[in-house]
Amino acid sequence: MKTPAQAAIYGGTAGIAYDPCYHQACDTFDNVSLIGLDQMSDAAAHAVLVMSRTKVDISITTATQPTLRSSTAIRPDFLPHEDDATR
Repeated sequence: MKTPAQAAIYGGTAGIAYDPCYHQACDTFDNVSLIGLDQMSDAAAHAVLVMSRTKVDISITTATQPTLRSSTAIRPDFLPHEDDATR
């Protein structure tokens, strides 16, 4: 349910379900937001790209910290560097 604070920030009506068709008979593929699907699939593709271009070991070795493999772990430009050919 949308709270009054959420309605004030994002619009809509407080006390109404975010998706009135959720787990109802009207919850079908005909009720899919193609704009939302497009935006979320783009976001997922971007996340995969970013993670594939980092040198971060995502296997967690402690409860909170991943292990970095190198000092150039995250590159803001995501472009190959000269030293990539030797790796």
